[in-house]
Amino acid sequence: TENQKFGKSGEPCAKYVYTVESDGATYKLLQYFTYYSGYLYIFTYTAQIAETDADGNVKELDYFADHLEEVSEIVKNFVF
Repeated sequence: TENQKFGKSGEPCAKYVYTVESDGATYKLLQYFTYYSGYLYIFTYTAQIAETDADGNVKELDYFADHLEEVSEIVKNFVF
């Protein structure tokens, strides 16, 4: 998370990526935390990366990676 920047003004931020499971689905989350003009801003991107069917079979999905480039462009162009 070091040397991360957020928005057009390049505000310093913390970036975290983690995985969670809920109701047979696995999700990957990307979060940015930044402080600007007295306010804490939290940007979150969440996408499913796997699902488990009734028989316990896991199907891998790549929704997170499919849109990561678009999310990056949003973060770079964010204006406070």
